[in-house]
Amino acid sequence: MVDRSRAVHLLHGVVNEKSRDLQVHRLYTGREALKAFLRARPQPYGTLSDPHADVLTVDDATVAGAEACLAAMELGHHVVFFVNPSNVVRQIPYFFSLLDLFIDRRAVDHATFEGSQFELLTKAQRRAFRIAVRTRLMGLEQDEAGERVNAVGLRLGASAAELPRHMAPISVKMLRTLVDAGVQVENHGWDHKEIGAMNLAEFKTHVKSAADWFASVLGSPPSLYAPPFGRTDLTAAQRSFLRDPYFLADDDRMSGEFRPGCWNRVDITALVDACDAPANVR
Repeated sequence: MVDRSRAVHLLHGVVNEKSRDLQVHRLYTGREALKAFLRARPQPYGTLSDPHADVLTVDDATVAGAEACLAAMELGHHVVFFVNPSNVVRQIPYFFSLLDLFIDRRAVDHATFEGSQFELLTKAQRRAFRIAVRTRLMGLEQDEAGERVNAVGLRLGASAAELPRHMAPISVKMLRTLVDAGVQVENHGWDHKEIGAMNLAEFKTHVKSAADWFASVLGSPPSLYAPPFGRTDLTAAQRSFLRDPYFLADDDRMSGEFRPGCWNRVDITALVDACDAPANVR
């Protein structure tokens, strides 16, 4: 029997003072807004094993993600942090973080990408450009995606821009600090590649390499998995490599368990932002 009575929520992290106009803040919520949201909840977020609790998850191994986890724990909430070990080990930023940075720091108001022209004057135009680039790069290997997005940065005149601290990958030391604080660290795959672009052997490596790394570095294997980008459901063959539940992040599905062992999450960034103080979101 599936469980549709519980909400499963998703965040990507916090920034100190969120600006709605900045791409580098697009995925994140304000720190004080998150604290206000968490304090206002009638019941703390709990573990998946608690049948009466909603579940809070945070995706991607960034400083912003780590700090959101710590803020939740400090206010008495349990949190699940889905991490890509590759970014931690290699200290490589996510390609979409770089893309957001380059769009913000662009020196031009139009760009060409793979033969298509994009205007960048309005927020909607910049979003369309970002979606086009991200969609093309999300199925590539991490190094190739990084090379391609750096080429985009060159065309935008923004390749020398410095990555903000909140988008930087966390260290192994920080990951261990999170575990010591009680954060439940789980498997987001070895790196942040779209699983729909993988064959079955690649998917197995994607899951197993991360699980082995967690077992070696943190002392125990992960029990949960969330595919990168979150919209592509697993095939039956892919599910055979998982013993435990997995989590999507598909805005077109309801929150909760929609098939035994498969849960969908709702991104609550906008909901949390509604709890902002005037100084928190500009």
